Amino acid sequence: MLADYYAGKQSYEKISRGRLDAIRRLMPPSRPLIVLDVGCGSGTLGEALKQDAGISIFGVDIAPQAVEVAKGRLDGAWVADIESRNPWPPEVSARQYDLIVISEVLEHLFFPEHLLQAARPLLAPGGTIIITVPNILFWKNRLRLMVGKFAYEDSGLMDRGHIHFFSWRSFVSLIRAERFRIEERAHVVPTHLLRLFANLLPGLVARQFAVRVCAV
Repeated sequence: MLADYYAGKQSYEKISRGRLDAIRRLMPPSRPLIVLDVGCGSGTLGEALKQDAGISIFGVDIAPQAVEVAKGRLDGAWVADIESRNPWPPEVSARQYDLIVISEVLEHLFFPEHLLQAARPLLAPGGTIIITVPNILFWKNRLRLMVGKFAYEDSGLMDRGHIHFFSWRSFVSLIRAERFRIEERAHVVPTHLLRLFANLLPGLVARQFAVRVCAV
């Protein structure tokens, strides 16, 4: 079962420094801020974001064991199958959120568009969504593919749990198709030098795409 896979996944709780920094750069400046972390795991990301005063973070995840831990770290956490068309428990859908974080989640879904559709009604007026996904066409991966290497791994770009693979073009197409607009970018790159090219050539130098979007 999918819940069993994520409950036992060793790297499930690892949040890279680059991804955490990117999400922090994309956080709206207004406070107080009510946040929903979709795919919260044991609450590692939410706990880090809560260090900023004025932020309340709630979470949902498919793994019950992870949610039990998250309850002690976040302001609330519930089990939810975000692959379904109506994924939200009543406790989640009862409030609106200034920010929804969907970080390293869409690539694990058969229908990522369903999650974006389901997230829209949860947004408070002026609310936004931070999304991060791995870039299948990151330059190192291009080299691997050129020499015929396509092997799944336990973590990283070729995580065996990935169902969808995103290029910059396909990622932007998904966002636009679901009637969202990119407000800001903070792509994850391996070096400070490559950050200079992150917005110009995201499909080549970004290890992970990181954007904040709003509904249109």
